[in-house]
Amino acid sequence: MPNLFDEVPEIEPIDFRAGDTVAWRKPDLSADYAPSLYQLDYTAVLETNGATRFVLTATDNGGVFEILALPAMTGAIEAGLYHWTASMTRLSDSAKRTISEGRFEVLPDPTAAIGDLRSHNERMLAQLEALLEGRAKTDAASYAIAGRTITKLSPEELTDWAAKYRRLVRKEKDQRAGKSGRKVHRLRFR
Repeated sequence: MPNLFDEVPEIEPIDFRAGDTVAWRKPDLSADYAPSLYQLDYTAVLETNGATRFVLTATDNGGVFEILALPAMTGAIEAGLYHWTASMTRLSDSAKRTISEGRFEVLPDPTAAIGDLRSHNERMLAQLEALLEGRAKTDAASYAIAGRTITKLSPEELTDWAAKYRRLVRKEKDQRAGKSGRKVHRLRFR
């Protein structure tokens, strides 16, 4: 594994952890946009709440755009999926163009986070399993109150949903462990 402090990637991150230093370089842009004449900004907007956003401004590092966010800045970023837009501004007249866009995930800082650090899939699986366990104790498929009828999911539907989330949780754990999730079948011919 390369030294994460010395190796600065030349592509936007897929994810980073709040409270960590995050950095990347864009040498491919420097040929068309000299960092001394242009400003590169990344505006990131939380997908579930457009009011939550932050801006990262690149600096000129030896004629190459470099984006660097220190822990003091990333520690204040809310965890979640963000849609980012990279824009280039010409410094001479403030003309601005969007040059690329994408998504990244800001992961919670486990040293500062309070609350449930499990993924959505892990939380859903736990809730479904608790619901299934509760169904074994008391069960009513539907009931009515004040003229309104509520129908619950059947045990079969709950079991199907739990199986789906069990697969998703297993896939997440495999990805965290570095497993590709692909199965290789080897054949031998004689």
